[in-house]
Amino acid sequence: MKISVAQFQPKDGDKKYNLSVIDKLTERAKTGGADLITFHELSITAYTHIKNLELNEITILAEQIPDGESSKQLIEISAKYNMPVLAGLAEIDKGEIYNTYICAFKGNIVAKYRKLHPFINKHMSAGNEYIVFDLLG
Repeated sequence: MKISVAQFQPKDGDKKYNLSVIDKLTERAKTGGADLITFHELSITAYTHIKNLELNEITILAEQIPDGESSKQLIEISAKYNMPVLAGLAEIDKGEIYNTYICAFKGNIVAKYRKLHPFINKHMSAGNEYIVFDLLG
């Protein structure tokens, strides 16, 4: 399995821009022969500015998975290039905020990991399990 690892300078809270970069880098990885691409933690929402967000601000930034717009766009990017795409974002679920990493492939979110030690912001909740999943055999 050829894995492409990508890191870029995301724009704080600009999910549309960050997803456009994810799209471009996924295309580049596919063209280069990669079987999958993985991006850095909170690549969709950006990382460092989250440390200073108040609860109402981070709640606005966070999305449900898989029904949020960013999850849907990541699924579209994965389908467009027919390869798994892994990326991170702020998730909201039942009023809790998580630093979450997802894998989109074959029209779905096939894996979701909530960081166990989300120290970046006091309003983020910790996940409670490690995630292991099969991908591409």
